Amino acid sequence: MVLKVLEDSLKNVLIDIEKKAFPNLISECREALGLKMFRAAEYAGMQKARLNNLELGLFSSIPKKGEIEGISDLYNIDKEILIQKAIEHVKTIKSFKSRKKITADEIRVSNLPKTKRRR
Repeated sequence: MVLKVLEDSLKNVLIDIEKKAFPNLISECREALGLKMFRAAEYAGMQKARLNNLELGLFSSIPKKGEIEGISDLYNIDKEILIQKAIEHVKTIKSFKSRKKITADEIRVSNLPKTKRRR
């Protein structure tokens, strides 16, 4: 059960959940709760470097079941939604990779909302 104050902190982030890419969603949730990355990783049961890579979109396969469960429990997001978001991200990455060599910077830019994209 999520504490009411935490639930309220996440409410604004989760309003537009269908529009957010996996990396943006989990990053915004962590920031909304005011958690440092190492603490969020600890609560989610993973290494800080792994959470960092997930938040940056630096993954090309669906996160492991335990990682999805840890993120789901921490941010009170349905596991199926997280899995679907991760699948969409992986498909995007594979699409980029099939066209050309992709850099980490391009991945980050592709996950930004259109209003914040660098030109």
